[in-house]
Amino acid sequence: IALSRYAVALEAKGNLEAAAQAFADAGEIQSPARALALADAARCYAQAGNAKRALELFARAEKLGADEIPVHVRQRLLELRASTAESTAK
Repeated sequence: IALSRYAVALEAKGNLEAAAQAFADAGEIQSPARALALADAARCYAQAGNAKRALELFARAEKLGADEIPVHVRQRLLELRASTAESTAK
């Protein structure tokens, strides 16, 4: 919980890379909020322009429990996955 709150504070200050890392660290801890923390890390990495890392973490979050990921976060990351797949196909 503390890592997630720290990540929220970092994100609010505009430090997306550090927020993403803090969320990712929170996602390594066995807890019911693990999938959510990984999805938030993915969201922050995507906002920071690191699509590869974002999609890696999103895939891990989905395996843990796609239903635990908020719809708006899931939709944004699915769009990133689709756009990345389109870019790779070209």
